[in-house]
Amino acid sequence: YTAEDIKNHKPQSKELHTYGKTTSKIIIAKTLAAFLNSDGGHLIIGYKEGKNGQKDEIIGIEPELSKLKDASIDGYRRMLLELIKDYFPASIFNQFNQNFLINFQKINEKTLCKVKVNRSSKRTFLKLKGKDHFFIRIDASTRELTGEAVVEFCENRYK
Repeated sequence: YTAEDIKNHKPQSKELHTYGKTTSKIIIAKTLAAFLNSDGGHLIIGYKEGKNGQKDEIIGIEPELSKLKDASIDGYRRMLLELIKDYFPASIFNQFNQNFLINFQKINEKTLCKVKVNRSSKRTFLKLKGKDHFFIRIDASTRELTGEAVVEFCENRYK
C-alpha cells in the first residue's frame, strides 16, 4: 500500500494505519500464527469472500506478484518464507516443513496460493513492531488474546 492508499482507504483500517505497506504480510502472518496455535488449517490467498450479499471472487495473487523483485511463483514463495522468518520465532522457521506446505493453483487464468498449516505443539507468538502478539482461530476468524486469556489458553492447549 502507498501512503495515498492508506490515507484514502475506506473504511479506515486500524491495521492499514498501523502497518502501512506491510499490512498484507501482517494479515497473512496473523492467520498463520492463529492456525499454528489452534487446530491448523488452510489459508487461501487470492480468494475474496463476498460480504453483504456480494459474490465470492477469485482475484489471484497476480497483483501482489507484480510488486515483488522476483515477480514469479518462486518469488512469491520466497516472500512467504521471508515473512515467516521475519515475524515468527526461529523455531517455527527452522521447522518450516513440519509446519507449512505451500501450493499454487491456476483457476480461470488467476493463481491461488494455498498454505496448509499444521497444529503446533508449541505456543507461537508473532513479533510485530517489537512486541509479542498471540493469535488463535475461533471458527472462521483470527482473534488476538492478551494478558490472562493467553495464560489460560496456553495452560489448556499446551499440556
